[in-house]
Amino acid sequence: MAGPSEGRLDRAAEAVRAAAPGARTDTLVLDLADLSPVRGAATRIADTETVDLLVNNAGVMNLPERRTTRDGLEVTVGTNHLDHFAFKAQVWPAVRRSAAPRVVTVSAVAARWPTGRPDDLMSEKSYRSMDAHAKSKRADIVYTLELARRTGSSPVKAHVVHPGAAMTGLQQHGNGGLSRVITSIAARMLMGSAEGAAWPSFYTATSTHARSGDFIGPAGRDQTSGAPRPARLPTGSDDPAEGRRLWAVSERLTGVPFGLDAGAASAMRPEAEPPFCGMAPLAPRQPEEHAGGVTNAPIVVHRPSLTGGRRVSVHRRGRDEILGMAYSDHDLVVFLEGAGIADPEALLDDPRWVEWRDGPAHDFSAA
Repeated sequence: MAGPSEGRLDRAAEAVRAAAPGARTDTLVLDLADLSPVRGAATRIADTETVDLLVNNAGVMNLPERRTTRDGLEVTVGTNHLDHFAFKAQVWPAVRRSAAPRVVTVSAVAARWPTGRPDDLMSEKSYRSMDAHAKSKRADIVYTLELARRTGSSPVKAHVVHPGAAMTGLQQHGNGGLSRVITSIAARMLMGSAEGAAWPSFYTATSTHARSGDFIGPAGRDQTSGAPRPARLPTGSDDPAEGRRLWAVSERLTGVPFGLDAGAASAMRPEAEPPFCGMAPLAPRQPEEHAGGVTNAPIVVHRPSLTGGRRVSVHRRGRDEILGMAYSDHDLVVFLEGAGIADPEALLDDPRWVEWRDGPAHDFSAA
């Protein structure tokens, strides 16, 4: 686990070991606001380690005034994209050692905003906090799609996700007390949980069905929460010309070359996409209304019937939408969207709303 605070990393490692006794953990102090420690941290990994999964999740947003990193980069784009780019470029030898490496980068719905276009990337002409956020998150998508093209003939899988909307520490820099009050109210009314926001990353990091170049996000209303599924890309973000430009600009601004041949690009998406998660479509059918709706946070349900390696998927009836997947004997992770109910397990036994299917295997026990 990597992060800027040694104390917080130690507490996170302790929490992992408490939840999974016997788990092996290691920490890496990594400050993505400074290219010098980024280089040192990457060198430590690149020289000795093998990286099977690299999740790029660090981020800042909503800074009230324009600030720069120690290297002169605008802080939001510098932290959310450029220093991630520099770290990945320098840790790439460790990624290449893996037989099946996977890179997951966390973007945001803000990447679709018109203000996310790459003009004035460093906000030198004008600065608005959420415009800088949108630029950084669009850059995450454009970069990932270009990485997928450049590694298309290799075992590398490059994915980008967005978490929907959840109230976390990122909103603490609201512009004034009124903004923070409004954000707090909106969080209770519209946003999902922090645990739910991790679901697209968790799925993409572990699923055998996620393809290189996929953009995965929540499937719920306005894509703020819900089960993970392919999401709509920002307009033009899959343009190879924009990908090459951003790659070159990122190398120039960070001073770090990322030596992957742009000419090695290959098509990321087949013309006919397979059904999401390999599931056949269901015939549409409207269920009766279930009292109280459904919950919008992941829950773990204990089911004795999940034995002997049996793997199931739980679907919303009438839709090809995965609600839950078995991840170990007896346990099922379920993500149901909507308003909370008192007994979510009862909903899973209501045939008007859900149906259970055997296979294909979804084994999350190693995650």
